[in-house]
Amino acid sequence: METSGGQDFTPPSQGMQVGKKNKQYNTWILESSPVRWPIQIGRPPAEPAAFQPRPQTATAIVEHLNRTDSTVSTHAVVTGGGGVGKTQMAAAKFRAARDTEPHCSCG
Repeated sequence: METSGGQDFTPPSQGMQVGKKNKQYNTWILESSPVRWPIQIGRPPAEPAAFQPRPQTATAIVEHLNRTDSTVSTHAVVTGGGGVGKTQMAAAKFRAARDTEPHCSCG
């Protein structure tokens, strides 16, 4: 146990001190709880009242990602002008996977 500023302090089990001239840097390696994957950061946009599902485009993207030939693809790039529904299509696919896929742990 060490004393820091007049208070008792027990440092973590691993650490490192590096000093140069009158400066001293302390780095402590702390244990953290395990991370549960996947991690959702933020929320997908809500479905707008005038959402147009575009089933042919969505099906083509899903078929591309689920191909079983020798090419493995984990991403798809959707391009188009502003306001045509790219983000809404991705958000709708996310919501569908979250609601129907048992292995999807997205909140």
